[in-house]
Amino acid sequence: MDDNTRKSNIDDSDLDQMIANIKGQPVVAPTVVNDNGAPISSSDGSTLSNGQDDSVTTVDPIAVSAPSADQQPLAENSNETTVPLQPQPQEMPAPNPSDFTPPAVAPVSNLDSIKREALAELRPLVDKLALPPEEKFNTILLIIRSTDDASLLPVAHEVARTIADENLRAKALLDVIKEIDFFGQQAK
Repeated sequence: MDDNTRKSNIDDSDLDQMIANIKGQPVVAPTVVNDNGAPISSSDGSTLSNGQDDSVTTVDPIAVSAPSADQQPLAENSNETTVPLQPQPQEMPAPNPSDFTPPAVAPVSNLDSIKREALAELRPLVDKLALPPEEKFNTILLIIRSTDDASLLPVAHEVARTIADENLRAKALLDVIKEIDFFGQQAK
């Protein structure tokens, strides 16, 4: 038997189950119908839902239903339809730059006054900061550079000396020297 004539081990009900799982739809057992398409009933009046009788044809109720707008018929005289598994991508219109409104930003002068207030509130708390020496030094250096407050240089020097990492300590001490030189230039 060559590859083209090999039969699949999957029966119609298994295939219907797989298709329903892919489509995310509940599985509906196929209804057994006669050659005219009318459902065949059992002796107790219930509709048959398995295709054990070779003289009847099973029809998937999903395939018999009218095709929706996104379904395409397989053949001109066929009731079977195909349903795309993936939603078709829709092109999004390019954004119009004139429609963009930047977020509201406080005026720069207002930000400067907030910064001055925060620095004034932070200044008395510097000695109480429970930070690692590197972070405490960086905070003090920020205050010095933002306020031009040379009175914090001795505090910055003491904190720089407590930094354990030699490379970071050397950098901090160089920053202290640079700040002292800056203030020395300002005094001239």
